[in-house]
Amino acid sequence: MFIGDIQSDRVNACELRLKHFSANVRPFPGAALDTSKQMVAAIPRGTLALAYLDPYNLKYLSFEIIRSIAGLKRVDLAVNFSTMDLDRNVDVEIERGRFDDVAPGWKNVAQGRSRASLHHAFFDYWRGLVSELGFKYSDQMPWVFNEGNRGIYRMVFFSRHPMPIGVWGDIAKGPNLELF
Repeated sequence: MFIGDIQSDRVNACELRLKHFSANVRPFPGAALDTSKQMVAAIPRGTLALAYLDPYNLKYLSFEIIRSIAGLKRVDLAVNFSTMDLDRNVDVEIERGRFDDVAPGWKNVAQGRSRASLHHAFFDYWRGLVSELGFKYSDQMPWVFNEGNRGIYRMVFFSRHPMPIGVWGDIAKGPNLELF
């Protein structure tokens, strides 16, 4: 298991916890843009892998991280996508550009849109970029809520094979399964 975080003390603490449970763990402290490439290089060819990305906010979800991981032939992605950051800042980021690395070219789809529709346009565009790397995404994208019951993240799952999409879809439905 490879783990990474920009703060080395967090990586060390996680490594110790995992080793306590006899996990074979390899730490990668540093910025995800750098460590994702190191991790991909360290994964043996043909390995079936799952990459779980949990950035603090969208600024740290550079598309280059996903592109790097997509270099693996047999990898699935589970991404905590920060909807709270997107909701609060999508309109001002057209000028500031903090989201430009997350979804390169997104400003082209933002032109002429209302503030209310920018969130959906950005999210759809980002999913489309990941899809262009050969991935399909599950329609099941469960919300993660804060104490105030506001959606702060969406768990988005991508795979190149339909079987993991089906498994994720069953799991992500939760205890109240849909009938149809």
